[in-house]
Amino acid sequence: MKTTTVLAPTQTSSFYQVKPKDLDKEFGELQRMAEADVKFQAGLEPNNVHPQVVYTGYSGGQYADTALSSRIDALVFEPKNTKVHFIVTGHGSPGVQGKIGMGDVAVFDHRLTAAEFVQVLSDAGIKRLKKLDLHFTFRCCNSAYVPLAQWNQDLQKANLSIANDSLIGAFSRSMSRTQRLDVTVIGFRGYYFPDVKGPKLGGKGGKKKFPLADGEVTIKHNGEVEFTDWAKHVKIQDSGLDSLFA
Repeated sequence: MKTTTVLAPTQTSSFYQVKPKDLDKEFGELQRMAEADVKFQAGLEPNNVHPQVVYTGYSGGQYADTALSSRIDALVFEPKNTKVHFIVTGHGSPGVQGKIGMGDVAVFDHRLTAAEFVQVLSDAGIKRLKKLDLHFTFRCCNSAYVPLAQWNQDLQKANLSIANDSLIGAFSRSMSRTQRLDVTVIGFRGYYFPDVKGPKLGGKGGKKKFPLADGEVTIKHNGEVEFTDWAKHVKIQDSGLDSLFA
């Protein structure tokens, strides 16, 4: 069984009954992003990546809204403590009220908050995977972003801020509180830029780019925050987003 799955967050098809003009365009962009992530991840994990993007709801008419629940149906038979990895792909915005998914959030609310995304997972039966070692990687812009300059490189306070104030922190707490699931969540500081040699991170405009690992943050299943490299992490500048945390 292939235990890594690329998830593309979308609302249920019924949400889009009044179809905005830009829906096909925005869905097409999300589709390209997610399919590229399937290929990229397959290079990192040969023979362990589910070959199709799994949309959490609307899927441009290619698959049914039941794609996620069907994937969970298949994974539920994995042995206890098997690592199951969901890579969440889409556009992202930072913070507890940040959103992930398709489209320009300022034009039409295509995206989901962390709490809404957890509800979608719940409706699909994510609790059925309770016995497994669940990992979620948010491969989108600023999923672990919080302002760091104010902490003067105080690691303990930075950890607390990420756990409390970031998009991945909101997701981790919601999974624990509403689903009683302790999951490992990975996110990134900085804007996410695709690249033929692998995605990179950068500040606004992408003039200076960094390897993904430099901006990677993990919130472990016990709530502990871990940086791949703190010294490199803080070099990814605050990206003009601090007003969202005021």
